[in-house]
Amino acid sequence: MPDTTTRITTVEAAIDSYHALVYRVAYRALGNRADAEDTTQEVFLRLLRQGSVTKIQSLQAWLVRVTLNTARNLIRGHSNRRRREARWATAMDARQEEAPAMQDSEKVTAAIATL
Repeated sequence: MPDTTTRITTVEAAIDSYHALVYRVAYRALGNRADAEDTTQEVFLRLLRQGSVTKIQSLQAWLVRVTLNTARNLIRGHSNRRRREARWATAMDARQEEAPAMQDSEKVTAAIATL
């Protein structure tokens, strides 16, 4: 396993060579500049964490594959968050509909108590 300095130097060279490609693939997959930038950063962090960069036979193919997988995971996370937010909104709407009924019930209980 190469030492940390060698690995960092190799990753820096990959960033210089492939940053534009990774960003374009991410932007094309996500259609959003901020998400594409986040994905690009995540891809190069994964490359840095990779045990041995030199064992990757085709660095360009690896970067494109990891970029697409990272973009897919981000899209899944967004859709899951939207579903959770929709469930939360539905639950809050239901509570708001129940609130007047509870207030009416409290009024009836108070009226009966005064009798």
